[in-house]
Amino acid sequence: MDPVDVFGDFLRPVLEAAGFQRDGGSWTSRRGDVLLSVRGSRDRVVRTLEAGVTFGAGPRMFTLRVHQDVLPQDTPKGPMRGEWWSSDKPVNEASVVETFRCHILRFFDDVSTKEGALAEAAREGKYGDCGPFSRYEPKVNHDAVALLTS
Repeated sequence: MDPVDVFGDFLRPVLEAAGFQRDGGSWTSRRGDVLLSVRGSRDRVVRTLEAGVTFGAGPRMFTLRVHQDVLPQDTPKGPMRGEWWSSDKPVNEASVVETFRCHILRFFDDVSTKEGALAEAAREGKYGDCGPFSRYEPKVNHDAVALLTS
């Protein structure tokens, strides 16, 4: 689902300024042969921004789901997290924008090269998401990792 529809029109200029264009129900941007995508979702409890990274024509390698403020300050265990983005009340627009700029765009910067993607995948935890050494904890697609290393 289009994140602008989920969160509000305030997100449109932020996505456009970051080089994203609307592509159906998501917003996409390219860095060479790397496709970056941002989608939104909303269930009865929470709103979510979903960031995806795909190398070449392969399957999506990383999926990062964010459903609460991620504050720019880091702690020894990773980024500080704030309020959930509830489905039943207005979100703090500034916090959504700040989370996009300081967390999701930073994630894209860190994993949009082969070396960065493989380093993030190496931090993987037990259940297919990156473990305690990962700042982001995205879901990792092992088929995509195998294609990237072949």
